[in-house]
Amino acid sequence: MIARMNDNLISYHVKNFNDSDRTFSHAGIVVLKNGKKLVCNIDANEKGKDTVRYDAIDSFIDPKENFICGLFRFKINEEEKERFFKELDAYHDRHAHFDRLYDLATDSLIYCSEMISKSLTRATNGRLTFKEVTTPKPMLTLMTRFFKNEAPKNTPDKKVREVISERKYIPIDVLYRNPNCTELMRFKLKHFPGDDFE
Repeated sequence: MIARMNDNLISYHVKNFNDSDRTFSHAGIVVLKNGKKLVCNIDANEKGKDTVRYDAIDSFIDPKENFICGLFRFKINEEEKERFFKELDAYHDRHAHFDRLYDLATDSLIYCSEMISKSLTRATNGRLTFKEVTTPKPMLTLMTRFFKNEAPKNTPDKKVREVISERKYIPIDVLYRNPNCTELMRFKLKHFPGDDFE
């Protein structure tokens, strides 16, 4: 798995939904396609383009738009790995779109960590499972405003807030903090004044 932190305001907010490690805002899986290593991922692109895609690694971690990257490896055998990649392909082939409501009950709409966790759980026949969490209280107001745009018209803010406060999701850090995942490395893609260069 490859994770990154984008250099924009939305990513700054997204990282605050992580359970404890707020380093990364997006993740994908490195796969081999036609002899090339690509990153299978999905993000909240403009509607219609927000589907599962395979990006070149140098594009996924382009320093112009990202400033830190992490590499992780799940402890799965070859059969599980093959099934895992087939699960990712299935999301791609059926044109699953980004889930702006972060609803784990849907499978046609997904977000990056949901796609990875569900695919791994199915590929390992339930051997790998991932913790589901609720929205951190400091983020409820922001998410209420965000979800209000996606909810049916005239839905009261109070109702939207109730749904958000109870809805479970899977943060990015839950994936790599799983005991069946090993962190390989983290590295900065660009430096800022005052950064330690060691």
